[in-house]
Amino acid sequence: MMLDGWVTRATFAYVSADDVDAESESERRDISKRPSDGGASDGENEPKKSALPPRLGYAKQMSDAAASELRRALPSVRAALGIRASALQLERSLGELLRTFFFDAAIPGLRPERWALLVAAMLERGVAARAAAAARKRSAANAKEENASGTKHDAAVVPPIVEDVAAARRDGGPLWALIAAAGATKEEYEAYGDLIAGECAKSW
Repeated sequence: MMLDGWVTRATFAYVSADDVDAESESERRDISKRPSDGGASDGENEPKKSALPPRLGYAKQMSDAAASELRRALPSVRAALGIRASALQLERSLGELLRTFFFDAAIPGLRPERWALLVAAMLERGVAARAAAAARKRSAANAKEENASGTKHDAAVVPPIVEDVAAARRDGGPLWALIAAAGATKEEYEAYGDLIAGECAKSW
């Protein structure tokens, strides 16, 4: 299967939000009040550079080719699944996930519907799963702070993309029409997702 040769340990760490600091709301507010160093990002959504696979020469060419196909398929998948995040936000998140992949062979020539299938799996089991994992970390940090200091926080908020993909995969939801259009089965789609999430690598 295609993704089997692409995903790496960096992929699994990214999806699990291992690089996201578990900060409570109070800690995040304190950080936001500190003087900015002029950076464009706080680093929360960026995979750790040291953990990433090499991206040189042939591997970079194949990564760029895959990115082009994913970018082309994204708008139709976003519309079909009813994802509220902007195309730009999703493209950035897919790019971060793609950066954790390793390419040592040519990418396959797939029909547009098959690239759409891959984008859907990456959004659900990669991007949305990471958002959910980061939210759980923050919720746990809030609970720890509440127990320690009595500080009350608002109830945990489910990230919108998590809600959107959950709605899309309900019985009769648009995800299943997308899978059917790709000529795939539910089992094949779930296998893609398991590869991204590292379910097959838990015994490594």
